[in-house]
Amino acid sequence: MRLQHKLRRDSVIALAFLAPSLFGFMLFYIIPFAMGMVYSVQDGSQERYFVRWDNYAELMRSESFRKAP
Repeated sequence: MRLQHKLRRDSVIALAFLAPSLFGFMLFYIIPFAMGMVYSVQDGSQERYFVRWDNYAELMRSESFRKAP
C-alpha cells in the first residue's frame, strides 16, 4: 500500500514538471499544425468555404509545382 502511494505521488510530481513543456509543445507545434491542416482544405476568402481536396488537386495540376526540385 505504501509503495503505491509513493508511486502515485511521484507521478503527480513528474506531471507537474512536464506540464510546462507539454503546454509549450502543444502551443507551438500541435495547434499550428492542426490549424494548417484545417486551412489547407478551405479556400482563401474571408468566408473560409470548405473545398475538400480541391486545393491539393489544383496544386498537383500546377506546372510550377511539378518543376520545383
